[in-house]
Amino acid sequence: MTAEKRYDMYVHWNLSLQCNFSCEYCIVNAAKEPAAAIDIPKVIRRLDELNKTLLISFSGGEPFIVPNFTELCRELTKKHYIRIDSNLSLVNPCKKFMNTIDPERVLEICFSPHVGERERLKIGLDELVSLVKEFQKNGFRMIGNYTAYPPLLGRMERDIKFFESHGIKVLPTFFWGRFNGKHYPVHWGRISYSRKDLELIERLNRNAKTHLRRTRNDPCLAGSSAFTITNNEVIMCDMIHTKLGDFFGEWRLFPKIIRCTEKYCPCPLNRAPAVTFFPDDYPAKEILKRELSAKTIYSLSESYKMIEGSYFRLLLNKMRSICWRLGLRRSMFPFLKILSLFLIDPASL
Repeated sequence: MTAEKRYDMYVHWNLSLQCNFSCEYCIVNAAKEPAAAIDIPKVIRRLDELNKTLLISFSGGEPFIVPNFTELCRELTKKHYIRIDSNLSLVNPCKKFMNTIDPERVLEICFSPHVGERERLKIGLDELVSLVKEFQKNGFRMIGNYTAYPPLLGRMERDIKFFESHGIKVLPTFFWGRFNGKHYPVHWGRISYSRKDLELIERLNRNAKTHLRRTRNDPCLAGSSAFTITNNEVIMCDMIHTKLGDFFGEWRLFPKIIRCTEKYCPCPLNRAPAVTFFPDDYPAKEILKRELSAKTIYSLSESYKMIEGSYFRLLLNKMRSICWRLGLRRSMFPFLKILSLFLIDPASL
């Protein structure tokens, strides 16, 4: 990363849960109401208050479905940097974006072909190829993510080679979700994919690390320099849903770096994810390297307390987890819920 592209905070912003696709493997519950326009001046004022340079990673839903998405990006990129996850199916908004936004302020655009959904909606891959090439011609860094959903594995290599034949890079990425009673890519401490499937993923994506490793106790940026925003609610990350506050109000920033409390975490915000498809130069990792040399790190027990708000709340959540595993949810959860009413609100600590 060059000096001109230095940023201090990473924000994963689920701008809208609305999407024009309905992929069966999507982990997001798409909103039924239309995507609302963003109050751009309000967003800019809030970011100015933070007095930091941000890398904002837009996801959803589909970001380009937001009516004034390009206008938002134009204002943000005057000071901040962005990256985008999109299906690139909305041609006119995409062309408006590429003709308006400075590509030097966009670290990357990750597009997902979602071949099954495109076939269902009769949206040809040729249209996607043409749009990606136009983005590239305008100076944008483009990379494709192909979700390695088990029913798609039989056609995945053929689809990826189609894009390769047009000079477009598309890499397989792990499916995160449930299929045939198993969680993917990790189920009960084991990789869910077969060895044959893993060999295929590794062959098509040299960044894929398909060996499983524990991430608990690893230094992680969540809560100190990295956050997730959904519906203006600020949480730690997509794996730890602890609410830290409101984007337009106040939210907690941990003064030190926490240690990951997840047994197997896939995100790029810690030092070495459990399994990953992220390259070593993934943008968020640059902040992690810098922060590790500048900040001290909580112990694992301190990290649990920062995340849960109290050790009592931690115990409660562990009890809930045990009840879930033993199939005692219906009998025990009401009792545990009553207990939770007497716990300290972590936001007040």
